[in-house]
Amino acid sequence: MAENKRYIFDPEKAEEMYRLKLQGEYFTKVTGLIEGLDPAEITNVVDLACGTGDWLISLIAAHSHMQGVGVDFSERMLSYCQAQALEETRLSFKKMDITQPLAFAEHSFDLVNARLIISVETVGGWPLLLREIYRVLRPGGMVRFIEADVTSSSNSPALARFESLVQAMLYAKEKLPAPHSHSIAPYLPGFLNDAGFVEIQKQSWLADTSYDHRDGHKYMRDVNAELLIKMRPLLVSASLSSDAYDQLAQDIEHELTNNYVGMAYIWGFIGTKP
Repeated sequence: MAENKRYIFDPEKAEEMYRLKLQGEYFTKVTGLIEGLDPAEITNVVDLACGTGDWLISLIAAHSHMQGVGVDFSERMLSYCQAQALEETRLSFKKMDITQPLAFAEHSFDLVNARLIISVETVGGWPLLLREIYRVLRPGGMVRFIEADVTSSSNSPALARFESLVQAMLYAKEKLPAPHSHSIAPYLPGFLNDAGFVEIQKQSWLADTSYDHRDGHKYMRDVNAELLIKMRPLLVSASLSSDAYDQLAQDIEHELTNNYVGMAYIWGFIGTKP
């Protein structure tokens, strides 16, 4: 795979596919498939940076009049997607780098879906992405973004420390616009407006990740276990010693399994092309 330095993790790694699948399934459970949209107005859908394709596959299965295409930069992800949708003629998956002009004709889609694009796009790249999304949407078509705060609210000091390190790393990699930013989400309405979108809708969800909420707590534990492994080479030496990082990981595991209470913040934005 050709290198794309905008990616934080190598999308061809099997463990990254596992992390994205966990993340995608949980976010769909919390935010729904197309909450706030009228399915009758949607026929052609594209899912940008589709990962393991679960959202798009579920959407097409739920609505027999829709057809969709998922695009991703990772050949491993696309192979997985294609294997999951072998018998579905209304679905296709293509390799595409969404940080470049999209390889679709004008007015191709009724809905462009894009979740957690912070992992792919830099702050400076959003205007081009929005212009391309605007171009490929038909008049009256909609774009739907789902993003989440990098930091959560919890009773775990170790998790808060880890999240602050991730926040600093994302700012250094130009994923966040300011060192104190918790998310790209507050900037998306302005980005959408600047690109010409109208009727901008804002959505929000509180995901309970406490120990007595099975799905949310499992997601928090599993995803952080993966992130701690994957973030190690990025944070050790740059922010912490090897021993300090290992101790932080142990502290997080301990605190997440001992009466942990926490909430994660997820944001949605919908814009319409006039």
